[in-house]
Amino acid sequence: MMHRILTLSVFLVLLTSLAVGSTAASGASQTGSTASKSGIPGARGVFAGCYRKTGGALRLVKASRRCKASERRATWNRTGRAGRRGVAGPAGARGATGPAGPAGSTGPTGSTGPAGAQGPAGAQGPAGPEGPAGAQGAEGPQGPAGAQGPAGTQGPAGPPGTAGVTLITARVPASDFDSTSPKVATASCGAGQTVLGGGVEIERGTLAESDLTKLVTAYSKPTALTGWTSSALEASTFGETWALSAYAICATVAP
Repeated sequence: MMHRILTLSVFLVLLTSLAVGSTAASGASQTGSTASKSGIPGARGVFAGCYRKTGGALRLVKASRRCKASERRATWNRTGRAGRRGVAGPAGARGATGPAGPAGSTGPTGSTGPAGAQGPAGAQGPAGPEGPAGAQGAEGPQGPAGAQGPAGTQGPAGPPGTAGVTLITARVPASDFDSTSPKVATASCGAGQTVLGGGVEIERGTLAESDLTKLVTAYSKPTALTGWTSSALEASTFGETWALSAYAICATVAP
């Protein structure tokens, strides 16, 4: 029984000392305290004390100081450890509904939704008033030909006409091909005919078509209205065979 009383006494003394120590430490921290310099409390805020085994008298000591043989050591923090979380209590009764709050500001306009399906056609409405007259239309198609009119008076006589138009050809050489250069071919009209026009043609023998540019037409012209004469020659001697033809268009001119 004595031990229990002693323990209770020491506990009360510890509580008193803790309160005094806490007050002292609090005051010291507010005034630029020297308690930490004296080692009370320790570096981690731990208080150390020695209490007598007989009587329970307690004295504060530095955390590094040992107690006497007649004392026992006790340590404590400035703040105790947090206790375990208690069991949640039952939910309270629902309170009365509060008054309605003020209306909020209008929010931004939302994006345009997709177009809806086309609805059914409505009933036909009444006819509108007659519109203004339209513009004049395009000219219509030509009508049928009228009756033939009377014959006109005979006009003056025209210039002399031509008759018996013929094409005369002259070829050098007359047949086959040779390499003679230059060549001259003359196509003559028949008796009583006049030359109306003419031309020239180079015919290839062993001469390739790509080599026709090696030949030069010297002239192609009428001969005193009685025929057509043409001449061609090689630009440089190459030994290939060829022929020259002259054409005359002849006709009999009416007086």
